[in-house]
Formats: sequence, C-alpha cells, structure tokens
Amino acid sequence: MYKVNIIGIIDKNSNKWGSEIGGYKIYSPEQIKELDAKNILLTTKNSNELIYRNVKNFLEQNHPNLNLLPNIFKQ
Repeated sequence: MYKVNIIGIIDKNSNKWGSEIGGYKIYSPEQIKELDAKNILLTTKNSNELIYRNVKNFLEQNHPNLNLLPNIFKQ
C-alpha cells in the first residue's frame, strides 16, 4: 500500500495548464522535474493501452529516477 501525497496532474493539453481539476493544479509534462515527484501514477483517457505504453516508455527513458506506480485503473 502506498502513502499518497498528490502534487498535481500532468497533461499534454496546453489549454489545461494552470487550471485545476478536483482541487489539483494541472501542469505541463515539462514540469515533472520541477515538481520533485518521486512516484508517478500513470493513467490515460479511456484506459487507452497504446497511449499508456507510449507515455510509460517516454517516462522510463527521460525520467529514469521516477517510480511508476502500478496502473490501478487498467481494465
């Protein structure tokens, strides 16, 4: 079980950056390092597996120090 401290939400849609959803600020993907996150819970709209794999590969290659948590939303 993980102790959760949500910092915010990362979204590639620039129209959403700076706004909030559920009380959490939406950031650009480029801000991941600035947020000093240790763990990432990766999920995609409609649990799209192809997008999920692409984003997961990107994070693993470009942010190897991040810990990807298990995808609890996978159908």
